[in-house]
Formats: sequence, structure tokens, C-alpha cells
Amino acid sequence: KIAIVSVALLTLIIATGAAVRLSDSGLGCESWPNCKPGQLTVPTDMHSLVEFGNRVLSASIGFVVLFAAIAAMRRRPYRRDLVLLAWTLPAGVVVQGALGAMSVKSDLGYGWVMAHFAVSMVLAVFSMLLIWRALHAPGERPRSDDRLAVWSIRGLLVLTAAAWISGMGATAAGPHAGGHADQAVSPRWEPQASGSLEWVVHRHGREQPPTRLRVVRERDDIL
Repeated sequence: KIAIVSVALLTLIIATGAAVRLSDSGLGCESWPNCKPGQLTVPTDMHSLVEFGNRVLSASIGFVVLFAAIAAMRRRPYRRDLVLLAWTLPAGVVVQGALGAMSVKSDLGYGWVMAHFAVSMVLAVFSMLLIWRALHAPGERPRSDDRLAVWSIRGLLVLTAAAWISGMGATAAGPHAGGHADQAVSPRWEPQASGSLEWVVHRHGREQPPTRLRVVRERDDIL
């Protein structure tokens, strides 16, 4: 049950992170861990509230996953596999916080932004694995002899990981990886950010015709 709660909250943090990105609130808070330098209060503007809310939720999740790790250690019969897997969650939350801080300090440098999201996805996978292992004792379920199904799922995992990575690149390569117009944004992929973005987006969704991005870019140039 504790593991299920952890999965729900870790999924929620991904959703709130998406809200930060889609609302252009990535630099809504100028410093870390405080939202504004030297201020303990939270500003009331929308961008700051969205960004700071994401931080508060992340900190709250840290206590829940720590509780899950302690519960795994107290479980009887003791299972080493559950303990090791459960402790990856609080460790990952600490790493997540550090990456979030570096994302802010680097003015949303794309490498830090990509790593920040990647850790969230890895934590979600590990938390689901923790549920699965907690439901079944070692050796309780026989290994599947359906080789076609097993290798199909393994291939799907590889393709899913490729979609994650290229999707992160498509988001981070553009001129606005979360910052809104009146705030500084760091330089994106060189030598031409737009060219890099076009290449990454085509890798992420090969079915999209290349003329679409050209039209959008020409429209933006005219505007």
C-alpha cells in the first residue's frame, strides 16, 4: 500500500513538472530553495506559484518514499531485493532536488532540464517495480515460456526509452525550455538551435512532414 501511494505521488510530480513547462514557469522562482533571493515568503504571481508548488510537492514526496524505504527494512520476512529497490526512491528524490536546483541556477540549461525529467521517469519505473515485487514472493511466479511476447515487450521498452530521450531533446533544444519571454534563457544547441530542434523533432515523430516546421519558422520570422 505504501508503494502504491509512492507511485501515485511520483506520477503527480511528473504532471506538476509538465505544468511548469507548459505554463512557462521554469524560471518563476529565481533562486533555490527560496523562490526569491532573501525572501521566505512565496510571491503571488502565477509563474512563481506553479514553480514553487512543484518544489513543495517534491519535498513532500521525499518523506513518503523515505517511509517506504523504512517500511521495506522493517518488513518480515526480510527481503533484501525490496530494501535495495525501496532505497533508490529517496536517493532519487535527493538527486532530483539537486538537478532542479542546477536547472534554476543555469537559467534552464537544457542538459540539466533533461536530466531533471529523466530522473522523474526512472523513479516512476522503479516505484512500479517495487509494487510488483512486493506483490509476489521470489520464485512464486514461473518464468514465461512465451518467447515472442517476452522479446516483444523488451523491444517495446527500447522504443519507449528512445521516445523519452528524443522527446526530452525536442523540448530542451528549442529557444524556450520553460522560461517565459521576459526572463533570460540560456543558449540552446549549437550551431543553430532551430536546426537542432528540427532534427530532434523529426527523430521524435518521423511521420511529421518537414514542411510543417519550415512554415512555422517562416511565420515566426515574419511576426
